[in-house]
Amino acid sequence: FDEYLDIILEGNYTEADGWGGPQLQYGGYYGGGTIQGLAAMYYSHVHPDHAVELNRCIYNNMVDCPYPHKYDDDPALRQLPAPKPCISLQETCEDCRQTDIDDIVTIHLTNCQKPWNCLAKAPTLPPLCVQHHYEWFRVRHSLEQMQAQLRPNNNNTNNNGSLTTTLSP
Repeated sequence: FDEYLDIILEGNYTEADGWGGPQLQYGGYYGGGTIQGLAAMYYSHVHPDHAVELNRCIYNNMVDCPYPHKYDDDPALRQLPAPKPCISLQETCEDCRQTDIDDIVTIHLTNCQKPWNCLAKAPTLPPLCVQHHYEWFRVRHSLEQMQAQLRPNNNNTNNNGSLTTTLSP
């Protein structure tokens, strides 16, 4: 944490070059100025031997096309038989749009948009995005229920006025 803080306070970030300035250039992409770019710089430059690349379809699933946009946007290119180049630079492409929701650990809502925008019924929204939105609302509802149980009221304080609570599943 302290190393992250030192990097941020050093201020070696520009919108054009990203974290590490023109020497390192960890940025220049959507989210590069946020924790995404900082983490990329930290684990690629500061501590390169401490990084493990995780499966992007399981961790940080974005419901994205595994091929460069030109293959997804151009119908003629989309019909080309494999092998197409993978955005992950791997030999074979895993299509995160086909990942089972039960296998996903974390989601990234950029492509699916934010659930509170109520796009779940949009005709062009991929089915996995609808599932992402459903899960987001399910988790939020669970959190709201837990917070309600933790709020102090007359029924869950002891004689000292201290909060006592029992959580139920």
